Amino acid sequence: MWKDGSFFQGTFQNGVKEGKGFFFSMDNYQYEGMWSNGFQHGTGVEISSNGDKYKGAFEQGLKSGMGVLTYKDGSFYAGEFKDGLQHGKGKLTLPDGENFEGLWDQGVFKNPQQRVAFRN
Repeated sequence: MWKDGSFFQGTFQNGVKEGKGFFFSMDNYQYEGMWSNGFQHGTGVEISSNGDKYKGAFEQGLKSGMGVLTYKDGSFYAGEFKDGLQHGKGKLTLPDGENFEGLWDQGVFKNPQQRVAFRN
């Protein structure tokens, strides 16, 4: 446990987080999954301080690869990530059922012609 109340439960190697572990901070940020050289690396589940939840791949502490990001408002993105942002093929579904499916570039939807307006 650190002075600010945050804690890590898992293994350390040479003083840094390594292998499977759980981290919790006092601002309610949580991560459970794989660590490498002190960073989230591999698969894991992250719950942000604002309540958003990500389940998927990480690389050097950032969302990278395939994953699902569920926002506090109920919308969710399923697809590819790079450097912590939606990047590549993916689909954003809004709480009302409207979808945005196609290519994403650094968190920005790039295929407005592929917008699919299905509503539940």
